[in-house]
Amino acid sequence: MGGRILRNLQPLVCKAGIREIWYNYADDTMQRPSIEAFCARIADILETDSVSPDTDFRALPGWCSLQAFGLLVYLENDCGLSLDISSFGRFATVGDIYAALGE
Repeated sequence: MGGRILRNLQPLVCKAGIREIWYNYADDTMQRPSIEAFCARIADILETDSVSPDTDFRALPGWCSLQAFGLLVYLENDCGLSLDISSFGRFATVGDIYAALGE
């Protein structure tokens, strides 16, 4: 696997393509995605053209519990951030969620 040479970071590949997380094989850890990649993935989940760190995701047209569930699944499976509903409720913007990935 020649891709491991560059800082030991390798994208995880699934049937749908490259996922938005990076895995560090040297120390067996997940790396936080860039803010751009994170926003792009959140926009996909929320079925909108784009979001920024300042976007109030609950104010987007079409916001519903299914999209909330999609965000929770993405955060847990792809970012390693497991949240309960009350913890998720404290986030107001996409940037708030992203900041939690570094905690």
